[in-house]
Amino acid sequence: MQFQLIGCGKMWEVILKWLLDFSVSPQDISIQETNEQQCTYLKDVYKICLWTNSNTDIIILAVKPQQIGEIDFLKFSKSALLFSIMAWVSIKKLETLSWIKNIIRSMPNFPLSVGRGVLGYVEYGNIDQGKKNLILNVFSQIGKVIKLKNEDQIDQITALSWSGPAYFYYLTELVKNQAKNFWFSEEDATVIAQETFVGSALLLDQSVQSASQLKANVTSKGWTTEAAIQTMKDEWIEEIIKNWINAAYTRAQSLNK
Repeated sequence: MQFQLIGCGKMWEVILKWLLDFSVSPQDISIQETNEQQCTYLKDVYKICLWTNSNTDIIILAVKPQQIGEIDFLKFSKSALLFSIMAWVSIKKLETLSWIKNIIRSMPNFPLSVGRGVLGYVEYGNIDQGKKNLILNVFSQIGKVIKLKNEDQIDQITALSWSGPAYFYYLTELVKNQAKNFWFSEEDATVIAQETFVGSALLLDQSVQSASQLKANVTSKGWTTEAAIQTMKDEWIEEIIKNWINAAYTRAQSLNK
């Protein structure tokens, strides 16, 4: 199976590493990239072919949305599978520009780079199951893969899992700031915030209990956690977080082309 990567966006090296780890030969991977520094890096580190392979089976599209019009899709077979990890470019637009009718549009998130991410996808056309299974199996090695019902769910998962890490980091930052307000040092405040959130995430991952059950475990009646949780409820934190996510969803819809 021949792979063509177009563009070296933020996710490209994660994909490339896992293709190679998935026993795909470097000789079966071609990359189309114009950045000279990236080209040198690819040749030196990965020994990858820097050219356009017109016989490719799977095209992985990772350019910026504004660069999509610069790609010469006429070089590729119309039987190829077009796998897009581009934000904001619809299947209709991809089909119009590429003339390829077998398309998977996906939305990955950055934690895939450490093997714990989420990728949502929606498919279009009469897709070869062998090609589809191969590329999705690669992503299943570095995270969870979720089949979506339609492109609107691409916008929804963008608001949830693509933007989600920023919510996590922001809450970590807020706890750290409050630790500093309590006169903890910068170093200690960082440790308190980061280890509390990372440790809690690991506990959730390793536990058979749900997030709700784990929350209940540390919320004893009349104690400190209950006071904090009740204050969150009194100040409508559920609505606030819902508004965060809906704002991201609305913005995704407006950007989607």
